Amino acid sequence: MSAEWIKCDLYYSDLPSDVEESELAYPVPEMDAETRERFGETYEECQDRCNYDLQNEISIQVQDEIDDESPDDIMSDEEMEAQDERIRKETARRFLERDPEAAEAKKKCKQIQEWLDEHPVMVAWSNACNEIRKRNENKTFTGQGLAKPGVQIEVNVDGVVKRFLIGHINPLRGVCDDCSAFKGAAPVLRYRVLIPAEELA
Repeated sequence: MSAEWIKCDLYYSDLPSDVEESELAYPVPEMDAETRERFGETYEECQDRCNYDLQNEISIQVQDEIDDESPDDIMSDEEMEAQDERIRKETARRFLERDPEAAEAKKKCKQIQEWLDEHPVMVAWSNACNEIRKRNENKTFTGQGLAKPGVQIEVNVDGVVKRFLIGHINPLRGVCDDCSAFKGAAPVLRYRVLIPAEELA
């Protein structure tokens, strides 16, 4: 007995702009005046003093030096994490030596950002945006958790109904999403489970 088709009428992964409930309905709250009163400058003004160009220059230099010291053998995850930490610490040390004012500005920016993240106004704004994202996700095929290997879908692709089978890999062993067969906002008309996902695990 063949699997039965289930009607769904959901967009695949994205909502069209005329359907999506935009986060722009909740613009970022204006916090500059309160931030300047508390810290003497806004977050953006503090960022302007951080000299990120110099930090990037130092980071690349340190990366190259440590890469030259590293063996050609493939490193374990633990060794890579240790190397990344070494690069981070050495970059911070040299950055502090070459531009101590910018290094202090970075610390201050972190303080401002932490204060903003915990501010009731910003928390309320973030929660409102998260609710919009959740509502938008629930209006899509992927957001409802239906896009699983073994599922066949009928999709309206530019006015033409086409069928696709969702699989573990494509014929070229690929699992990437940079060669999509249709747009994320394409409507999925119906679907059916040909092979239960647990049988493909």
